[in-house]
Amino acid sequence: MDPLDQVLLSYIQSSHVEPLATSRKVNLPKFDVKSLEFSCSRALDELLPNIDIQHVQSIHVKLQFLYSIYERNYTRWLETVKKHQLLVVKLFEMKQYDMVYDQLENTYQQIATRLNCSVNKIDLSALVNGIPVVDCDPQLTQLIIAYHFFTLQWLAHSLAKNNLTKAERIEIIPGIPALFLTTSNQRLWINKAPSNEKYTSNCIKLIKAFAKVLGKQKMQFKLELNCLKVKLMEFTGDNDMESLDMLPGMERFIRDTKCIGSEYLQKSMHLDLKQAEVVRLANCVSKTKSSSKSSHDIPSTSKVTDYDSIKSTLDTFTDLQEVDLPIHRLLLLDSVTLFCQANLSPHLVPILEQLYQIFKCHAQYKRIRNVSNLLFKLGNKTNDIYLLELAINYEFTILQHQSSDKNFELLVGKLKLIHQYSPEMMKVLLKACELSSKIDSITIELLVEMLQSNVELVECMNEVDEQFRFNLVIKLIENMGNCKTQKMLVCNSLVEKVTFLNDKLTSQVQISYYNVAGIEHLNLKAPKNCTLLAFVGIEMAKMCGKDWSKEVLFRVCEKLEHWASHFYEIEEFEVSIVKNAILFLEFNGLYSEVKEITKNLVQVPILHDHLKIFLHFHLCHVSEKLSMHSCWGDSIYQLQQLISSTKYLQFQDVVNYKMESIKYHIAHDFATSQAKFKSLVAVLKERPEFNPSSSKSLPILDKLRNFLLLAKVQLLAARMKTKDRVGSHSCIKKAMRILYLISKKCPSYLNISVANELIWETNHLLFDSYELAINSLIGLGLSRNLPAYLNEWKKLNDSVEAPLINQVNKYKIQIFGMLSNSDKFVDEAEDDQEFVKSNPSVRQLKFIMESLRDKHDIKTSLHDENHHPTLQLSPYFSYINLPDDLQQLEDSFTCCIRQLNDFKTFGSFPDHVQMFPSITNGEVTLHPDASKIFIELGRIKDCLLTKLQHTESSIFEQKRRLYLLSQCTHLISSISAYRGKDLLYQLYFIQDRIKSRPFADNKRLATLEEKELAPDVHEEEPVPYDQQLSQFKIALSMLPPNWNVVTIDICERTGDLLISKIRAGNLPTFIRLSVTRFKQRESVGTLRFDEMKREFKRIFQENRKSTLYSTTSLVKTTQDRKKWWKTRFTLDYELQDLISHVERFWFGGFRGIFEPVGSTFGEFRLDLIKILRSHISEKIEHSISLNEVVYECFYGLESYDRACIDDLLAFLMEILSFHLDVEATRVNFEKLHESIASLIDKCQNRQSSDHIVLIPSARCSFFPWESLSFLRSKSVCRMPSVSMLVDALNQQSRVKKNEVYYLINPGGDLKTSEQRFQPVIEKCKTWKGLAGVKPNEEKIVDDILDSKLFVYIGHGGCDQYVKPSALFLATKHTHLPPCLLIGCSSGELQDHGRFEPSGGIFNWLNCGSPLVLANLWDVTDKDIDAFTLSMFSKWGLIDEDGEKINIAEAVRLSREVCILKYLNGSAPIIYGLPLMTS
Repeated sequence: MDPLDQVLLSYIQSSHVEPLATSRKVNLPKFDVKSLEFSCSRALDELLPNIDIQHVQSIHVKLQFLYSIYERNYTRWLETVKKHQLLVVKLFEMKQYDMVYDQLENTYQQIATRLNCSVNKIDLSALVNGIPVVDCDPQLTQLIIAYHFFTLQWLAHSLAKNNLTKAERIEIIPGIPALFLTTSNQRLWINKAPSNEKYTSNCIKLIKAFAKVLGKQKMQFKLELNCLKVKLMEFTGDNDMESLDMLPGMERFIRDTKCIGSEYLQKSMHLDLKQAEVVRLANCVSKTKSSSKSSHDIPSTSKVTDYDSIKSTLDTFTDLQEVDLPIHRLLLLDSVTLFCQANLSPHLVPILEQLYQIFKCHAQYKRIRNVSNLLFKLGNKTNDIYLLELAINYEFTILQHQSSDKNFELLVGKLKLIHQYSPEMMKVLLKACELSSKIDSITIELLVEMLQSNVELVECMNEVDEQFRFNLVIKLIENMGNCKTQKMLVCNSLVEKVTFLNDKLTSQVQISYYNVAGIEHLNLKAPKNCTLLAFVGIEMAKMCGKDWSKEVLFRVCEKLEHWASHFYEIEEFEVSIVKNAILFLEFNGLYSEVKEITKNLVQVPILHDHLKIFLHFHLCHVSEKLSMHSCWGDSIYQLQQLISSTKYLQFQDVVNYKMESIKYHIAHDFATSQAKFKSLVAVLKERPEFNPSSSKSLPILDKLRNFLLLAKVQLLAARMKTKDRVGSHSCIKKAMRILYLISKKCPSYLNISVANELIWETNHLLFDSYELAINSLIGLGLSRNLPAYLNEWKKLNDSVEAPLINQVNKYKIQIFGMLSNSDKFVDEAEDDQEFVKSNPSVRQLKFIMESLRDKHDIKTSLHDENHHPTLQLSPYFSYINLPDDLQQLEDSFTCCIRQLNDFKTFGSFPDHVQMFPSITNGEVTLHPDASKIFIELGRIKDCLLTKLQHTESSIFEQKRRLYLLSQCTHLISSISAYRGKDLLYQLYFIQDRIKSRPFADNKRLATLEEKELAPDVHEEEPVPYDQQLSQFKIALSMLPPNWNVVTIDICERTGDLLISKIRAGNLPTFIRLSVTRFKQRESVGTLRFDEMKREFKRIFQENRKSTLYSTTSLVKTTQDRKKWWKTRFTLDYELQDLISHVERFWFGGFRGIFEPVGSTFGEFRLDLIKILRSHISEKIEHSISLNEVVYECFYGLESYDRACIDDLLAFLMEILSFHLDVEATRVNFEKLHESIASLIDKCQNRQSSDHIVLIPSARCSFFPWESLSFLRSKSVCRMPSVSMLVDALNQQSRVKKNEVYYLINPGGDLKTSEQRFQPVIEKCKTWKGLAGVKPNEEKIVDDILDSKLFVYIGHGGCDQYVKPSALFLATKHTHLPPCLLIGCSSGELQDHGRFEPSGGIFNWLNCGSPLVLANLWDVTDKDIDAFTLSMFSKWGLIDEDGEKINIAEAVRLSREVCILKYLNGSAPIIYGLPLMTS
């Protein structure tokens, strides 16, 4: 495969991520699509004219690429299909039939997708049957016809060469003749195109080819051969009937071939003489009464032998007056019948007519059937309509006198064998139906067939009784079949030509007509005396079949409101209109109007209970939507009364009532609701109709309604699982899958109103489900799938036409888009219709959206605007402003800060550094007013801590409370001494739980077994808080003694840098570093977190731009190269400056916290205390004791730095000025600096083997903290949480360097990198893996698990080859080995605004890998390859010589081999443990 194909494949893979599947980021390089398109097209132009077999795969890849980029360019897409068909032609010429099949299959997929045809599975049968017919332009029609001919040509070759399996031959061969029926997909496509002799010629060739192949097994395929011959006659016009053998199964081919001759029809099995056999005497002669002899002379012979004797005999019988004929005379008449049978021809018709009159006169109805059969046979033979009409009329005579189901079926049976129907036949059938009161499915099918063959026959219906006519028309409209053209023709004729005197019947017919799916409806005028409800039904049905109309919507609403206020009676057919109208208004979001209408209607006593139940259900729905709990509760009470008193209740009504009751009572009596819900689920699980395996025989509509009920139960289960957010989200996902199944499986032929009832509720539930799912993901702290859910939500909303609902969904999607920084969803056109703009829900959401966009405080604006109170309850509101209880605590906290600043003499809260604990011992005396503040801060702290001890709240809310708790505890620490341990451990545990919980939840969610459609009522109980805390303390004791664990976060409230540090056996310490403190003290321009992040993003946008092919391809001269390198080095320096800025102004003097505590620390501490006591206050370490970390920060400075010392001294002065009467003016800072500088110089040359583990929050993980100058020379790893770090420690072991699985350059476009690592692969004989080859997705996870180290060198983080779902399932009971993911941005996290960032790297860690090396951003191959080889060597993976070091040290040292020390050298970071090789 050439390099271009590798790039094209990478592009195709990156462009097709399945929606709603587990999201996965495909970290691939940006493509210059225009350049690839040009190269691809040029290559195809060269390859296609003269194809070499080895180039077929390459051509296929290029075609797939063009299909991919031309998805929205129809003209170019058509050109690609033509090129594809040229490839098929060439493959036929080369006799590469297996390759032909592959290309035909791909062509089918491309065309079917373009035509929006459902493509579940493309198997051989689907391929042969062809593409279903839909409307498209002539060019594509021609290509589709060609595709069908290619497919049939391939099939003929495959059968001739015996290339199909036995099973395939058995499946395919019986259906071959049907491929040439006029109803086949191929013939239907041909009929859409202009007449072309070539098509006829091709059909003839193909039929002959199939006949030749099947002729080799003539006896086995006798039926198929004869059917093919019948179709060949149609195309050639050569009616060689003598060569045909009439067999059962040929009937539909006879009927399909209308040009066939009468001699051929004579051979039809349905016209065999056995069916026209004369009823024998023993079987047919009824008991005859004794009769007197006639005065006429009857011939004595027992049978007739010629025409003359027949004529004279019949003339005699005609004049005979006897009612009951003796047996010998009946025998004589039977002989006439037998003579006619033996000599059947048109000149015997008068004889048969005379026979009929005689038999009718003497009530010989079975003998009349013999006559009818003979006439029917002769009529079919001569194609004589008159004779067929006689036969049918004679059958009707029998039915009139002997009305029975069997006689009716025999009449219908004869009609079904006729190809051409006359008005007389239709009239007879209609009379027969009316006489027998028969409108069964078989009769309706026949009537439909007759009307489709001759639509003028509809006028015959005007001759039957009006009520029967109405029933018949309704039945016909409802059972018209699926052929769009014929259905439309017949339905239009029915409503135009069948008339009714009763306008009520006309109204019902029109409503039924407008509910026919799949046709273009006429614009009929409503009847003059149309009732109000009938008018509503017609208007509504009209609109539902056409485009949405505001005028119709409000006309329906207005008239329904008027009717609801003034009606006195309701007819049965009007009940369905009322129901549809309620559903229609509710679907369009007119909840207030529906509430008023239903409230009026339920009070009317004449309504039957079933309608009242329906109305109360929808009153409940809209009351819930409008947050009108009182109305909702009243309606549920009324429902209870109706349910208990109504007879013949539907089970679904009972279930729906129980669900409404549970939903309503969740807020008031959760325990009772939970018990009721468990009982409901238990009942559902016992019912067979809710079990897919035992409900297969149910009608499709019943199945879909049951599925809808299950989806609603799943959504209710999601609300019930308040303590199990993972279980709740799983229920939402199940509900969505069920709802999409309903949408997909809802038949297109369903009555529009029935389908709408189902689809409207399905779509409403899907809209709710998307909102629930996104809120659930946010609550779990799992943001990875947010864009996918928003995209699917938007697609669903775009597919639905209901402006009010559409606008509500648009605003919701926009709000989530803004909150998650998803620009794709931020800009949406607004609906300017007044009824949409003025809707309260729309106004509320618009207000929230504008507040987000303009970044003003919503809570303040609420007092200035006339907004609905439900806005306070909106989940969107809670994402922007604090919950009420938290807001109250924050207001109280702000007040405390303001009051405390009145007591301070140095600086102000909170714009400085704060440490918890800062003073660990001593006598702290507070001012009486300050004591009150201290007590209030304690109350705030206790309230926050109590809330955070309950894990039910969302991660989003827990983080908010944690940040306020952090601020509160630091403030308390600043004004008091803290001697305890418990609060420190609790705070450390809570901050870690918030970081680790999303990982645990994500793993559980990915490995949940979801077998049943009914929800699982089991709710996983959370481990008690005290038990969790105790386990966490034990886990902390497992940290190695020479490790420093430092967490890094940014306070979302203040923007402060939050640091915490812990060592085994020590208490944690927390520090808040104001990133603007230097600006406050020294007016130095410092960056806030968001400003730093923007600058960081700018640098790497420029970095990515400089490495694009569109940029590098322009570097041709030496001058160009110099300019390009200048750009690269400039970016490298800018990144170095940014890192330096963070180091100097964010960490400042507190960078020493990262340094290990050496053996000289004790002496240093005592000397420093002496200095501080002599220069600041004698009370230090006498009246009060400072946290040891304060001294460690001084000790940790590698050299004297005045700015750092100033930063530390400023912090000390902040503390001491509040507790000790220390005045800054009395301190000689110059001498203090001199003393400290001398002390630091004295303690230089410290060495330590300590290791540092960084725990950056997800929001901070994008930054290369390891490249801060004071960390760049140290052994540093990072981990998402301390809990995950301890888990990794529990399974650590040395890396066995001989058991490596590698995947190098799987995309095939990094040939240089592959060559650089080829010597390594050749040297390491025991390594296993792939180079330059795409792995098998189903096998790669097993290969990784079988190794002790996985090395990936390619694009991205290997996510495009390893599905996250496969990783989680495979590691459910094991864990991944260490993984080196050396690809561009393999460790990058996607930003989701106010929600948690996400990235593929987290999946590898979550699946138990104790070490993952990854790149934070895009890197260039030369530098990163040099880094990798250096790291392999220093780590001891490929080099036996030299001292072995851990991977963190190897990475640290290898950064320096990069030309761009920061732009490339800072990208690699390690998550996990600093492992050694064995």
